[in-house]
Amino acid sequence: MPYRAPRGGGHVPLPTDRLNPYDTPKFPPRGTLGSLHLGWFYSNAEAFLWSVGSEKGFDVGVAFDLTDPVLGSDFTGYATTVNFSTYFQMPWLRHHALALHAGMGTSGGDAGGHGLFYVGGFIDLPVVNVVRDLVYQSGGIVLRGYPVFAEVGKSFGLANAEYRFPIVNVDRGPSTLPIFLNRISGAAFTDYGSAFDDARTAKFKTGVGAELWFDLTLGYTLGFTFRSGFAKGLASGGIEKTYFVAAVPF
Repeated sequence: MPYRAPRGGGHVPLPTDRLNPYDTPKFPPRGTLGSLHLGWFYSNAEAFLWSVGSEKGFDVGVAFDLTDPVLGSDFTGYATTVNFSTYFQMPWLRHHALALHAGMGTSGGDAGGHGLFYVGGFIDLPVVNVVRDLVYQSGGIVLRGYPVFAEVGKSFGLANAEYRFPIVNVDRGPSTLPIFLNRISGAAFTDYGSAFDDARTAKFKTGVGAELWFDLTLGYTLGFTFRSGFAKGLASGGIEKTYFVAAVPF
């Protein structure tokens, strides 16, 4: 149950080319943000030596953040999220699995007391920065086939389905160089979700595509799963996008 109390502020440069003495100046929220975080997580998911992620069981997690003056904050607000994932072994081939994820959240309060939710595709990051800074993205909070901030709002709903299967176990590296390719796997996916202020006007979108997963060990000790994929958005605002990212499976 962690407690945080950062203080934030911002400098707003004057637009000297558009000064109007009758305009009312607007400044971003400034002050101390004291917040209390509560979280609970349970998992009985099982993965095996040659699994492509988890194959059996489920994960469930709930989080709640509260901001209030009684916590030493200058703002008031809340945000809560719920995530559930479940996994099914396919009977026809070994280590073929269906992974399903559902997440939702909502928030409220003043502008400084809560954060907006968003849904969209993976963030494009240079591979060098990913390895140097150990930046992993999550495969369970994306709406592939759309820009990163495709939908933004005080609430969100998101569902992901992935059919995962092994392709080849390589277990090789070039001599003694610090790179080792463990295996190559594949996944076909469907994403469906939206972020919104009012559920009655929410515009849910669907994205589909396929990925190749490369499990590597870099620097002799660091494990990465890189995804090379193609996604297509089927609703308004959808795009066709190829990408290469480091992302952990949900």
